[in-house]
Amino acid sequence: MTRLNQPKLYAFLFLIVVISTGAWGQVAVVTPPTISGPITSDPSFNDAIFSSLAQDLEDEINLFSSEITEYTNIPNVASGFANAGAATAQEGFLRASHDIKVFSISLGSSVAVTLPSLSFLSKVDSANFIEDEGDVYAGIATQPLNVTATFNLGFLVSGLRGMAKFGYADIPEGLLGEGYAFNALSVGAGLSYQLIEPKSVPLGVVRWRGLAVASGLFYQRNTTEIGITDTGDIGISQVITTNDIGLGGTTVIGTVSSAPTIVASVESSTYTIPLQVSTGLRLLYIIDLNVGAGVDIVFGQGKINLKSTQDLEFEVDPAYADQIYVTPGSVNIATTTSGDPDFMRPHVMASLGVAMGPVRIEVPFKYYFDKEGNTYVTGVTLGVLF
Repeated sequence: MTRLNQPKLYAFLFLIVVISTGAWGQVAVVTPPTISGPITSDPSFNDAIFSSLAQDLEDEINLFSSEITEYTNIPNVASGFANAGAATAQEGFLRASHDIKVFSISLGSSVAVTLPSLSFLSKVDSANFIEDEGDVYAGIATQPLNVTATFNLGFLVSGLRGMAKFGYADIPEGLLGEGYAFNALSVGAGLSYQLIEPKSVPLGVVRWRGLAVASGLFYQRNTTEIGITDTGDIGISQVITTNDIGLGGTTVIGTVSSAPTIVASVESSTYTIPLQVSTGLRLLYIIDLNVGAGVDIVFGQGKINLKSTQDLEFEVDPAYADQIYVTPGSVNIATTTSGDPDFMRPHVMASLGVAMGPVRIEVPFKYYFDKEGNTYVTGVTLGVLF
């Protein structure tokens, strides 16, 4: 069931999600297909076989989950994903944006990993940590592509800058690996104010960027879907005859089938209000170093959902197509474990950039002091200043 041959990043996410299977309890409720049409007018017609097969499939799925029922409550996992998601919401902009005369445009990506400790990384190569750790505080999130525009609002208030960002990614199942699909959304706006003006030494070899404060409002959503079971792990396929529905004889009227895949959906959805102060140096005209600190105020939730991907079908034999009408049954697997992000999240941040005329490249790093562990954020941003 586990795919340890996938890239380590996705193996990490997969193993964390497997922990979530403990939230299943009574996993499945299977509804049989509904049969209508002329054949049902026969006094001997009895469709109890469909309910019986639906119950068999339900029992099979619930038996499958019983192997991991010791994991019954995982709010820390959900909180870890929420905190990781919130940490990616503000990335994708240039820290050196106060240099702009009119505006800047930038493209950036970011990834955040939430861990109880750095030593936890050594455990993700083995599925044994699931048994040892249980409800572990861990999560991962990414915003693969963000577009940010920053504007000089000095015509309103001297030293004021405004920014707006948008990020979106939709990666279908199979592109990153079998059984994986990913979707991310990030949108927000903010203001920064130059509290202390920059200073330069003679010739401008070293330029202190002064002191800036910033705030805003940012929303992000990260959703990763992972196939917990493969097609064929669970399911049913049975030929139905006239005898099975009480009409006698052995004529085949159709086939009942279902091969549901159980999918885990890991979602973080958060709103963040950052309160930050930053400064920096520009060295030799080309190297930018920025540092800062702040507190994020975060609202939202992390959720881990389980669902199925296929109904309970009854494919009618062509000979009975005008006598039997079918409404497919359903395989409902719906469980949710949720956890809240930390409300106040202190952090420190830094970035290293290179300036080539109006073009800037920056690599940011941010470190959050979480209640249960820490969150690490990094990425890369490419922009042009005008």
